[in-house]
This record gives sequence, C-alpha cells and structure tokens, in this order.
Amino acid sequence: MPGDSLVFAESGNLGEIMPYLNRSLGELGYPTPLELLLPNAGDLARTCNVLFLMLRDRQDDLSAREHAGDERRRLQSELARVEAHAERTKNERDAKDQELASAEVKHVVGAEGMRASLEKLQGERDTLRAALAAAAQRRAQAENDARKREKEFDRLRAKLSGIIDDKRREVVCGTLQVGTTTATGGVKEKAVGGGGGVGGSGNG
Repeated sequence: MPGDSLVFAESGNLGEIMPYLNRSLGELGYPTPLELLLPNAGDLARTCNVLFLMLRDRQDDLSAREHAGDERRRLQSELARVEAHAERTKNERDAKDQELASAEVKHVVGAEGMRASLEKLQGERDTLRAALAAAAQRRAQAENDARKREKEFDRLRAKLSGIIDDKRREVVCGTLQVGTTTATGGVKEKAVGGGGGVGGSGNG
C-alpha cells in the first residue's frame, strides 16, 4: 500500500520469500506457483490472475464489510426500536400497576363502606326484630291481662247477678210476708167486729 512502512519484499530477498508466498497462496486457494525471478509469459499471466483474484476477494471483503456494517446499523436501529418499545411497555405496565393499585384501594374502601352499611343495616334489622319481639310480648301480655280482666268481670258480673237475685228474692219474700201479715190482721179484725155485732144484736 502506498505510504505503508511495512516492507516485505525487496530485490535481494525474492528467492527467500517466494516459497512462503507460494505456500500461503496455495493454502488460500490461489493459483501457484508464482515465478517472479525469471518469469515467462505463463508466469506473468498466473501472477496477473492471482492479483485479479486477490482484488476480487478484496472487493468481496469490502462488500461483505459494508453489508456487515449495514446489518450492524440495522440491528442497532432494531435494538433501539425494541428498547424504546420495551421502555414504553414498561411505562404502560407501571401505569397499569398504579391504576390497578388505585382500583384495589377503591375496592377496599368501597368494600369497607359496603361492610359498614351492611353492619348498619344488620344492626337496624336486629333492633327492629327486638322491637317486634318486645311488641309481640307486650301484645301477648295485654291479651293475657285482657283475658284475666274478662274472667274477673265475668266473675264479678256473676257475683253481682247472684247478689241481685238474692236481693230480689229477699224483696219478694218480704212482700209476701207483708201481704200475709196484712191479710191475717184483716181476718182478725173481721172476727172481732163480727163478735160484737152478734152480741149487740143478741142484746138488742
């Protein structure tokens, strides 16, 4: 290469380096042997073919390097796109996690509110049940007291009826006694009066 400080072949060492060059070219698949000391037309043609193949390989190498560079840049671009997508996905996941956590908090708060409302309703239900039970007990007690008062009223009414019947019988008996006494007195008076009349008429 122009400007390259590396010097491999010189006019004085061609005989020494030719075996190495031919062996290396053969191992790499290039036509050998090359004759550079006393070349004929065939040697020059073979040398030209080797140079042509090396130039073609160099061009292929440059093309491969360029293709590899393009592929590397494409992969880097794809990697950047994937990393950006991963970052967006991570942000979306974090947002969803935060939304889920907020929803869970709301659910817990709502559940606690529902639990408190349910407990309140259950307490009100228990209070109503107790009130209904107390009312039923008072009603049963009132009905029992009413039956007792009714029985007592029936007993007092029966007693009063008995007293009235007794008084009525006493009044009837007293009336009969008075009538009997009056009737007896009238008979006695008639008897006394009749005797005087008889005696008077006899005396007369």
